[in-house]
Amino acid sequence: MLDSIKSQTYDKFEVILADDGSTDSSSKICQDICEKDSRFHLYVPDYKLGNTVRFLEWSLDKCNGEYWFYLSQDDFFDSDLFEQCVKTSIEKNADIVIPNGWNYFGKNNKKRIGSYPVNNDYNSILTGYDAFIASLPWEIHGFSLRKTELVKKVGIKSKWWPQCEYYTRLHFLNADKVAFCNSNFYYRQNNPDAITHKFQYFFVDSLCVNYMLIKKCIEIGVDKSIINRRYIGHLKQYLVWYFTMISKRVVFTKHCYVPRILLGQFPKLLVMGYRVIALNIRRRNEI
Repeated sequence: MLDSIKSQTYDKFEVILADDGSTDSSSKICQDICEKDSRFHLYVPDYKLGNTVRFLEWSLDKCNGEYWFYLSQDDFFDSDLFEQCVKTSIEKNADIVIPNGWNYFGKNNKKRIGSYPVNNDYNSILTGYDAFIASLPWEIHGFSLRKTELVKKVGIKSKWWPQCEYYTRLHFLNADKVAFCNSNFYYRQNNPDAITHKFQYFFVDSLCVNYMLIKKCIEIGVDKSIINRRYIGHLKQYLVWYFTMISKRVVFTKHCYVPRILLGQFPKLLVMGYRVIALNIRRRNEI
């Protein structure tokens, strides 16, 4: 990741690094880079961050540049990515610029082609609403250059583990223009030790984030067919977690975290089901 950044043809950037309790040589590597390159800044948080979304919330007030971009320690991209993204943002007055993405190395280091602009048209411009809709099934990905002003205005909260995906979609929704550029972001998924490749009890947080996303869809008047599909998927996911809780014996894990989330989400699931049914009836009557 660091080599990928240092090789950028656009050199006006700053990098915020966090030593979040590392136990290997990564902290020393980062310190050495910071001593040699003033664009790199290493911080040691006062508390354990533990995941991506907490890092993003913690680091936001340390971002001073006009643009904001996030990547994990094992991601990388083309050497002209920053240059192409910034150039596109200026030329098209875009709040968010999306490079080609998800060209990642999966199992056995096999390269897979990810998402590109709609109809491969790099001149296409999406409204914030259209980008939000396209991001629901991740037809467009979230590894994008965003104006820092937009990110700070909308914010990033870290109550739930996958909440960064929710706020990425909110950033799309609140953007005036979303553009595309022809450079590549590579999202690596072949790390067997990655936290997302092993069962974790806090993955149940996805229920909370899904609920927030469906609620937002209802608030802004998204097409009922989209809301219906997401709610049905949400209901199925709830049932999967219920049986997972039993089969994996995670009832007492971390102070009964999983059953507490399931109990808390159950009345919300019922109320939202009523809202979805009412929404379908109302719109049917309008037709």
